[in-house]
Amino acid sequence: GNFMDLADFPHLRVLNLRDTDVTGDIRDICENDFPALGNLRLPESVRGGMNYKFHSFTEVPSVMHAIHRLLQRNPNLFVRFD
Repeated sequence: GNFMDLADFPHLRVLNLRDTDVTGDIRDICENDFPALGNLRLPESVRGGMNYKFHSFTEVPSVMHAIHRLLQRNPNLFVRFD
């Protein structure tokens, strides 16, 4: 499924989907999605996830902008807490 289906759970503090087959696009995360999230790890099957391989140079700016917006909301969002 799509990782955004989990946005319906506003109390999620950690979302580690790294070793799953979820899909989606990090650019779909809006300001009100995942309000309590403190740590996010997405697999490469998600656009903008860990080790995601861009298919086109044209998608790089919008994905980086989405990541920047998320980091403004929480600077530690992508820090590993194993």
